[in-house]
Amino acid sequence: MRRPPDIASLRVLLVAEPGDARSAYEQELARLGVTFDAIDGPGGRPAGAEGRIYNGILLDLPTWIRCPARDRENLQAVLEHFPVLRLLHNQEQGGIRGVSLGATVRQARDMDGFLLKECVGFHPRPLRMSDRHDVSHSVLILRGPDQASEQGERAVTTNVSATGCFMVAFGVFEVGQKLWLLFPEENSSDQGGPVRCVVRWFRPWGVSRRLPGIGVAFEDSAPVWLQSARATTR
Repeated sequence: MRRPPDIASLRVLLVAEPGDARSAYEQELARLGVTFDAIDGPGGRPAGAEGRIYNGILLDLPTWIRCPARDRENLQAVLEHFPVLRLLHNQEQGGIRGVSLGATVRQARDMDGFLLKECVGFHPRPLRMSDRHDVSHSVLILRGPDQASEQGERAVTTNVSATGCFMVAFGVFEVGQKLWLLFPEENSSDQGGPVRCVVRWFRPWGVSRRLPGIGVAFEDSAPVWLQSARATTR
């Protein structure tokens, strides 16, 4: 049985504007021995983040509240796929309070508890580096390149980018698994056959209040019609 990584092997993203609060968070992460990248707000990108993978996100609550709505919307698309701890810093007493998404301020928890209980066992993922479009497309998931389309598992995309998509699906999948996607609504010759992809994360049915399904990364360039998709209502 594979031994889970310890806290020193983690990499997390800290989202906090410069100031006393951010300095306190950085000092606590350094004390715990956790590797981290920091950005000033939801609209930022960590320097050199291309190819890096993260076990979780730490989000300063005042930074989140003060940022523009568009930046919050973009970051929200990322937060959905990671363990997230919202942080509050008590400037007078120097304490740090953490609140998980969906919890209340009274249900505060320590940063190290969050890292150990939620981030250590989480399979690290890259940040989404391309714009997401909320769009619904019917999909047939094939588990092999030669599988007949009639045997495909039915799914529906909820968001799509040039590099991947999330699909509502009820099957059982594994991170790293290769899949092939068919989009029956786009039945023109331009589709060029199934789209090859790899499973980046899997959310089973019944484990949370969120939609079950898989996030995948395209191994080939996505079809032009998929890359240029915009929000639609089916």
